[in-house]
Amino acid sequence: MSRPAPGRLERLRGSMESQGIDFIVCFKPEHSFYLCGFNPIIYSHPVIGILARGNSPPILLVNTLRKDGAEATPGDRIVENYGKWFDVMTTGDTWQEAISKIITRHGNISGIKIGVELELSASNYDDLEQALPGATLIYFSETIQKCREIKDKDELDNARIAAKICNAQMVAAIGALRKPGCTEQSAVRAAWLAGFDLWASDYSHLSPAGFGSLEGGDLYSFKTWVLAGERRFLQCAAPIPRKIENEGVSVLIWSSVGGIHAELERTVFVGQVSQAEKRANNVVKSVRAQIFARLKPGIPINTLYELACGLLREWDYKAPGRIGHGIGLGAHETLSIDAKTTRRLSVGMILTIEPNVKVPVDGVKTQLSDTVVITKDGFNYLNLFPEDS
Repeated sequence: MSRPAPGRLERLRGSMESQGIDFIVCFKPEHSFYLCGFNPIIYSHPVIGILARGNSPPILLVNTLRKDGAEATPGDRIVENYGKWFDVMTTGDTWQEAISKIITRHGNISGIKIGVELELSASNYDDLEQALPGATLIYFSETIQKCREIKDKDELDNARIAAKICNAQMVAAIGALRKPGCTEQSAVRAAWLAGFDLWASDYSHLSPAGFGSLEGGDLYSFKTWVLAGERRFLQCAAPIPRKIENEGVSVLIWSSVGGIHAELERTVFVGQVSQAEKRANNVVKSVRAQIFARLKPGIPINTLYELACGLLREWDYKAPGRIGHGIGLGAHETLSIDAKTTRRLSVGMILTIEPNVKVPVDGVKTQLSDTVVITKDGFNYLNLFPEDS
């Protein structure tokens, strides 16, 4: 007996039904994984997720090189393969030939509507049109993204584990920064090892891989970057060996297991720092407390941004472009806590809450972020970690 379809497939099929979409065809790594639960890590050949209206399992179309890995990955899916590889039988010599056969099995191609992604390359779009003559391609990315905003139980479980790994990394990074002669590099090294060690000891049954590209892969998604002093304004950069003394330090962490991310960020003071630094950090903590107090289903997302900006202006700080974002398959998903997002908070959304202050002329930069999930009663922290670091 097949297992019930995850909520995400039910949500997608509901949208397909209402929009008259017969199939979804996904090339984007996050989306083929979303449909089919397989991450080859290296996407040197297209990995295509296909979902039909009705109740049939999703179809995963992979290059024959990835067939064994796909079939060995647990999940309710149909695996098809394309491309010659020794004497392995294939659905087609190319993905174009294979997808034509797969769609044709369901009936006449002429007149059907196929949902595709905005991220689809022009070349793949043209190839898909030629492989499916008579079909109409309709952009479906916005619907997929909205479905991704609500996390299913398995995604929430993985987010909680990713958050635990973030916590372990943060403990190690701060510990390294408290040692004499600390550097950005020593803090990053300590954090990465702590994340890997926790995964290896407790969670090695879950993949730590991120999503790769046509030209490379992401085997371990335990990401920490540490920026001290003026380097904080770079936002993201490789660590350097310079000794850190009497400076504010940004520690930024992403971790992912089972394809789902969590985020944790803190500002750490090493030695003595200016009163302006301390003041800004305290103001941001106060603003965050008021944002957390408003987190519950039904709240318009842009009102959180407006509240944060109003509070920051009371302290003569300028407003940031946003104060958080959705997180899940992507470390930065499309949902943004900003002035334009009028959608309401819903149960199952995973968000980061990170209002911040940036005053380059005074050398002031705050970095405080936590990952939370919206619940029916409000919210829960996924990585509850002390703000005073």
